[in-house]
Formats: sequence, C-alpha cells, structure tokens
Amino acid sequence: MKIRRPIIVKTILTEKSKSDLLHKMDDELRQLQIEMEQLQFERRKLLAMAEKKGQDAIQYVQEKMDREMAKRETAQEEQTMRRQALLELPIDSEIVIDHTETEVEVRIGHRWSQLITPIEIIIRDDIVVDIRGE
Repeated sequence: MKIRRPIIVKTILTEKSKSDLLHKMDDELRQLQIEMEQLQFERRKLLAMAEKKGQDAIQYVQEKMDREMAKRETAQEEQTMRRQALLELPIDSEIVIDHTETEVEVRIGHRWSQLITPIEIIIRDDIVVDIRGE
C-alpha cells in the first residue's frame, strides 16, 4: 500500500538567495498594484454600465469590486509583512520555500511515526545540501 508523505523544502538564506527572494517579492507587490489599478478602471466602467440598469446593479458592482480590492489589499499587506520579516532574517537562517509530497510504500513492520514525519530538503543557492528525515 502507498501513502503520501509530506516534504518540506527549505533554503538556507544567503546574500544571493535573500536578494532573489526580495526581488521576487517586489515583483509580486508590483503585480498586485497593477491588478488594483486595473480593478479601479474596471470598477468605473462597470459602474457606468450599471447606472443604466438601476440601483441594484450599482450595489452589486460596488460590493463585488470592493471584495476584489480587499483581497488584493490583504495580499499586499501580507506580502509587505513577509518582505519585512525577510529583511530582518540573518544570513544562514533556514526558511520554508515550498511544500510537496512523495509516495511511500507502507508495509507491515514499518514505523508509522517515520512514515508520516515530513522529509526536509535543504537547499543552499539552488543546490541540495541535506535531506533530513529519510
């Protein structure tokens, strides 16, 4: 019988990986800002169309667009906090960058606690340097 075993991928923070992660976060923040600007444009366009249909249509558009903007604003705030936390982390810190799974064979006599304990793959500058929990 096979089951899925979790794998946690971590990176050891180096100057290069920290810089790469900060650039990636900045790109994501810029993308969120672009999406928010597009939503504002779309909101104006939809509201103009909704005015022809009445108050219910206007309210529906406003609520829908407010929800979408709130999602982006929340994502932007969370990303800004993650970026700040990354700035404060010292070099050689381990940070989680991904989660995945692998299939493992379960047989009579296997230790269950070992089968469900996550494996950790440790990366430093894109090179696997350690595998823990195998």
